[in-house]
Amino acid sequence: MMQTSPLFFLLRRSIHLGGITKSAAKTDLAKLRKKTGFTFLNCKKALKEFNNDIVKAEEWLHKQAEKEGWSKATSLQGRETAQGLVAVLCQDNYATMVEVNCETDFVARNSQFQQFVGKVASMALKQHRSENSVINDVGKVELMGDKLDGLKSEQDDGSSVKDITALTIGKIGENITVKRAVCMHVPVGHILGSYVHSMAKTSILKTNDCSLGKYGALVAAHSIKKSSAKMQPDEFGRRLCQHIVGMKPVRIGEFVPPVQKESEEQEDGEEIEEQIVTDLVNQEYLIDPSLTVGELLYQEGIQVIDFVRYECGQKLH
Repeated sequence: MMQTSPLFFLLRRSIHLGGITKSAAKTDLAKLRKKTGFTFLNCKKALKEFNNDIVKAEEWLHKQAEKEGWSKATSLQGRETAQGLVAVLCQDNYATMVEVNCETDFVARNSQFQQFVGKVASMALKQHRSENSVINDVGKVELMGDKLDGLKSEQDDGSSVKDITALTIGKIGENITVKRAVCMHVPVGHILGSYVHSMAKTSILKTNDCSLGKYGALVAAHSIKKSSAKMQPDEFGRRLCQHIVGMKPVRIGEFVPPVQKESEEQEDGEEIEEQIVTDLVNQEYLIDPSLTVGELLYQEGIQVIDFVRYECGQKLH
């Protein structure tokens, strides 16, 4: 019987270990790509640089991306960002709505961009909750410019919105602007309605518990009398926000009782017509045009306290 030489076993062991090493390297590469979202080549380069140490490779990738992001953010600054998404995030008696813009609709449908929009909404809501932990009345805070860019993340080493924006620009390669945000809160027993409308035929996208679309609305309301209406408060708030998105009211307005409306229209038709176009309570209710919103609110025993409507790409005065 022929004896197998020790050299054969050494070669066989070497090949086996080499296979394990290659398999482990592929696993590490897959893990790093999934965790960071960076390209195959960048992840492979980072693992090679740090001898397959995933932690060090990830740190290096983020530092490189941040450098590249700030560089790209500077070079792309000023390029028009007319596309993007509106996000709405609601938790308990708090809600936030943000608008984040990019250059193309292709990027607006990118999962990394959507995750970024969700993160901005989450950061805005967390800060608003921490600053308004005790709620005695309805409140609204609007954020733009430095106030919005300066929001800090509890993750990402406390990075600001501005820092994370630069990092996302580095990953995606398009100019991105965090345009505006609004945060609202209501006391217990009040209604805080929300709605997001997407132009896509598919169901509304959700990320980080945020609803994403091209239009959004928030409304704060409360009951002023008992009513026999069967609609649940959350559903009523959602439908009212649907109306706000579709009909574009600019203010709440004053409800004109049906008995008085006809005589006032005869006295000054132009003024009433203008109210019908812009005042929420005097608009025909989108879901049931036989009613005005004011008549609907009267039937339901509800008073609107405040509302906000966002349209992606909307020009601000």
